[in-house]
Formats: sequence, structure tokens, C-alpha cells
Amino acid sequence: ETAPLAEPAVEEVIKRDPNLVSVTLRPVDKDWVMGEDWVVDLHNQTTMVEIRQYVETHRGISKHRIQLRMKGKVCPTNREIWTLRRLGIYDGYVIQVEPTLSGAWL
Repeated sequence: ETAPLAEPAVEEVIKRDPNLVSVTLRPVDKDWVMGEDWVVDLHNQTTMVEIRQYVETHRGISKHRIQLRMKGKVCPTNREIWTLRRLGIYDGYVIQVEPTLSGAWL
């Protein structure tokens, strides 16, 4: 007697909102990684100000003690209201979350 044939695998297609950007937030202090990466899905209209607020809400670090580094440079104050889309941030992008003063989170 032969074994019954297995049913073909059914793949679920998950439709992802095209306006979402999967970004990695990496807590760093002077090249010292302070914790595990935090991957978050954000709307492409999210601003740096909103990311700082998000970190404060979910990690308990004051938004006034956070600076965000992209492409090796700290985000200038005048660009904090720019959206992820305008800043050229895309899926898989890593944003370093740093204390404003070295050791300020310890």
C-alpha cells in the first residue's frame, strides 16, 4: 500500500502597505553597541521628531537625550521635521540612536 500524497503547500501572500518602511534602530554610544537592534515598521511620512518620541515611549529614554545618526552624520535640527521619504530612508536602513552626551544613558 502506498502512502497518501501530501497536499501541496499553500503559501500565504501577505500584502504589505507600500508606504511602510522597515527600519533598524541601533542604540550606539561612540561605536559601542549598547543593545540589540530594534527593527520597526514606520510609515514613510514619519519624521525624525516622531522617531525620537517613539524611542522615548517604548524605551524610556528622554527624547531630549537622543540624537539620530544617518549615513554617518547626526540628523541636523532643521531636517528633523523631514519625512523618512524625503530623507531617502528605505527598507533595511539602519538609523543609529545615540545619547546626546557620551555615557548619558548609563
